[in-house]
Amino acid sequence: MAVTAIPINASAGSPAYSARQTRQAWSALMMAGPAPLRSRSGLRPGGAPTVSVTTTTWSVGPLSGIVDAAVASVQGPYLVASDATETGAVTAAHATWARKDILYLQVDDTDEDSTGQRRGRVLYLAGTAAASPSAPATPPRSLLIGTIDVPAVGGGSPSYTPSRIWAVAAGGIVPVSSQAEEDSLSAYDGMVIARPDQGVLKTRLSTTWRTIWQPPAAYTSSGITYPGGSSAISGDALRYQIDAVRNEVELHGGVQASTTFTTGGVVIATLPVGARPGALSYHAAPVAYTNPNEGTARVEIATNGQISLYSRTAVAWVRLHKIRFDLP
Repeated sequence: MAVTAIPINASAGSPAYSARQTRQAWSALMMAGPAPLRSRSGLRPGGAPTVSVTTTTWSVGPLSGIVDAAVASVQGPYLVASDATETGAVTAAHATWARKDILYLQVDDTDEDSTGQRRGRVLYLAGTAAASPSAPATPPRSLLIGTIDVPAVGGGSPSYTPSRIWAVAAGGIVPVSSQAEEDSLSAYDGMVIARPDQGVLKTRLSTTWRTIWQPPAAYTSSGITYPGGSSAISGDALRYQIDAVRNEVELHGGVQASTTFTTGGVVIATLPVGARPGALSYHAAPVAYTNPNEGTARVEIATNGQISLYSRTAVAWVRLHKIRFDLP
């Protein structure tokens, strides 16, 4: 075993690099795997191949990715690319039961695996027909490209589902398609993953995942109640938006009086449980005074959800645009 520094120009034939040493050095540029010189097998994000299947044939278009063959922990990952469309035959459908087949990318390197071959291949493996079929296990030294669902005879055409297993550069945001895949990651502190199925970004902190971004919920007026003498402004009803990542609520819209809101702390609306502040919050809000015209007044939002208006004179309406407060 040796320390490899690459590339260095050779002098009198030294240094010289084996394929294994070159792969080991490449691993520094790839996302972490379950061992220091291993990576994660996956296709290049955004570079999934075009795949088509019929009752008799399959085809897989050009692709590129990483295969972590893992015959040995120091083997190093392989960069694999296909620049042409690979094709093959689909096993005939079963008369009664459905079946799940797979397409996969495999590396043979006899210096590491004693297969007697030195190659990369796109391959097909038929599953076993059953009442509730399961896809066959991905063979060793391979990356799953996708699954083919083959219905029983007379059940229609086969369908294809991509694996969506992606590999990125070291430190990159990793697209992850399921909870099972997330749980299987060789996670490290600061690792960031994207969960398109959940619409969130997460980062790894010690032994747990923390959501660092997700789109705020849509604005809603659900659960807001009004005491007698107040109501939502027509066309601009009071509504709220919950941002779970920031742990805060933002208000929009306004409240109007049936006649006027009196001076002092008058309750004009109540927010529902789940959209209430963790502590009494104070805000300035634009209002329409009966005399003179528009101005500002103090708004307090209590932990029981009550929104109270404090003004120096009678008020016809108050708008609560962009008012924000922290949740408990």
